[in-house]
Order: sequence, then C-alpha cells, then structure tokens
Amino acid sequence: MGKNTDQKGKNNPNWRGGKKKYTCLRCGKLFYSYTESKYCSCECYYEVKKLGNILKQCLTCGKEFETSKVGGRVYCIRFV
Repeated sequence: MGKNTDQKGKNNPNWRGGKKKYTCLRCGKLFYSYTESKYCSCECYYEVKKLGNILKQCLTCGKEFETSKVGGRVYCIRFV
C-alpha cells in the first residue's frame, strides 16, 4: 500500500485553516502565524516589555488598574 496523497492541505482531516493574518501591536507590521500572536517578532515583544506598565481607568466601573502601555486592557477584569 502506498501513501494516501489526496489528504494534503484542506483535504486532511487535521487541517486547521493554515496561517492567519495579524498586525503587530508595536510596529503595525502585517504578519502571518499559525497561532494567535500580538507581535511580529521577539524584538517587538521585548521592546514592549521594556516599556513597563501604566495605570488606566476602567471603561465600565471607573476603577484604576495596571496594564501594559501597548495593547493593554481597557477593563479592570477580563470577563465583563
């Protein structure tokens, strides 16, 4: 028995849709990734981490909370 060659790409039962398009939160560059990503490279990720955190005011309750400067949350809790 030979290999089943008709199960490549979308015909494969394990196909998950391929790479998806994302925009880097630091530099704005478009990039493709199999997993959900916020940054296009390790360089962008570490530059954001160097920036530190800031205090923001929650859009729902007005309470202050700490979040990252780039791509940070806008609500004080994750599940509103």
